Amino acid sequence: MVRFSGRHAAGGFTLIELQIAILITVMISLLLAGGLNLATKVWGRITDKRNNAEHVYLVSQFLRNHLGRMQFYLLPMEDFDTPVFTVWGDDSHLRFVAPWVSDYRSDDRLYWWTLRTEINSDTDAAQLILEYSPFQPNEALDPALLSEVFGQKIVIADDIYLEDIAYYGVRDSDDPEWYSEWNPGDTRPMLLQVRIGRHGDDDADDALFSQLVSPYFAAQSLRKIDAFQQ
Repeated sequence: MVRFSGRHAAGGFTLIELQIAILITVMISLLLAGGLNLATKVWGRITDKRNNAEHVYLVSQFLRNHLGRMQFYLLPMEDFDTPVFTVWGDDSHLRFVAPWVSDYRSDDRLYWWTLRTEINSDTDAAQLILEYSPFQPNEALDPALLSEVFGQKIVIADDIYLEDIAYYGVRDSDDPEWYSEWNPGDTRPMLLQVRIGRHGDDDADDALFSQLVSPYFAAQSLRKIDAFQQ
């Protein structure tokens, strides 16, 4: 007579087999949880980079719109033999004349604007700002404007810095070229290239965006200037 053991007859498992099965299940769960956690972190980083890039892009579009509304006046300035245009700057700042930053104000007032980077004293982080002061079109320019710091400012964005500004136009030659600075006695620039970036959490450039302003002011009418000169 063939006898069957109790384990096989009952169709069960031994304690060791159950422990091995539980251990395998736990290991598979840990692997799946680790993979899910890693995937979540990677997705979070991708989302953060995308959001940061979109933020820098929106700031660049704001700058393009505001710089595109720049207006030129040709006014006398002390220490200059000829009238100067109301735009100058270098690779770290730009001073110009334009209306208010939005269309919410219905008046026709113009303002001096200075675009530059400032360090936030509370956070030690860079922030992109616009300083401003009322512009008087019928007054001669004070040479102090070349370096004056305006008392009023608008913080465009925190953690956004101005990488550099380039100016394209005819200055020292008959052909237009790119320059890293633009002097008050020069003619009007034809194009501006503004490059901004954002510092990431690890102090690396999280996003860097270059905005070429093909401005409306390139073909701007000089009627206001002619009227003033007359």
